[in-house]
Amino acid sequence: YELLNEPVADSASQWNELLARAVQVIRAKDPKRVIIIGSNRWQSVKTTPELQVPENDPNIILSFHFYNP
Repeated sequence: YELLNEPVADSASQWNELLARAVQVIRAKDPKRVIIIGSNRWQSVKTTPELQVPENDPNIILSFHFYNP
């Protein structure tokens, strides 16, 4: 699953709260499915460090978009 493509939340904490809930719901039904998570603000590489994802989940892939050469 990819939760959202190029998400935009008002803040990193708002996006991280939504991610936590979404991952919890997905894992309750599908514990081994790969989940692709993008950073806030259009999946900017600059906001990737703000992501808070479960460290013990081997089936999470982080995604970012980088448009500059």
